[in-house]
Amino acid sequence: MLAYKITAPGMNDPDAIYLKTKIKEIFLNDDKLNLLQIGANDGISADPIYDLIIDNKMINAYLIEPQKKWLLNY
Repeated sequence: MLAYKITAPGMNDPDAIYLKTKIKEIFLNDDKLNLLQIGANDGISADPIYDLIIDNKMINAYLIEPQKKWLLNY
């Protein structure tokens, strides 16, 4: 399991490059990879791993973007 937090701006910052490298290493050792991305925005714009997900059909990607309007107010 890999858990990693990256920050904006996205695609080419050192955090994003490191994350892509780690995902590729895991992918080389497994036939299939399940990936959960929390805070994915639209999953395309400035997404550091979008190209990796699109290029590898053996990655099951679940992209989640929490929305405040859907949270219950207690």
